[in-house]
Amino acid sequence: MIDRAFAPAANAVAEGRIPGAALGLVHADGRREVRHAGMAALVPTPEPLTQDHWFDLASLTKVIATTTIILTLAEQGQIELDRPLTDADLNAYVDGALAPARVFDVEQALAKERGEAQDISFGSQIRSYVLHPYTMVNDHRTNVKIGNAQAVLDGDLDGLIHAYLLSRAAGRG
Repeated sequence: MIDRAFAPAANAVAEGRIPGAALGLVHADGRREVRHAGMAALVPTPEPLTQDHWFDLASLTKVIATTTIILTLAEQGQIELDRPLTDADLNAYVDGALAPARVFDVEQALAKERGEAQDISFGSQIRSYVLHPYTMVNDHRTNVKIGNAQAVLDGDLDGLIHAYLLSRAAGRG
């Protein structure tokens, strides 16, 4: 069953239409199967996709949906890739005025996604803290998400440190 479900993705990888794909399946009886093909990363260093790679479905959905929409709008001439993203980003405004550190364009955002060297300034954080309406800490280096933000703020960094060390040991950090 999983081979048939994974076949379109495996073909897309083999034909060079996408760099890599993964599919996990949990059967009703608890058996687990995983299929993967291609690359987990192309830049800065090519990295083959293995069973050791895990993906956050919510994060993947955002990237797939957003990229598709941006490229479609660009092809239709509805947006320009070098136009400041702040035109559509209401969070770029502080007290009704544009925050200068938040002015960036699509090309700069894509460069960041490709792992190219970035300016270390506001917006280049390694970790995000959400305290309302729910609590969560998101470590952008390892994609670890912790629901108890208060514990992290109180100094419980063991989970974050462990994830970072594992990613470094695996050559991903």
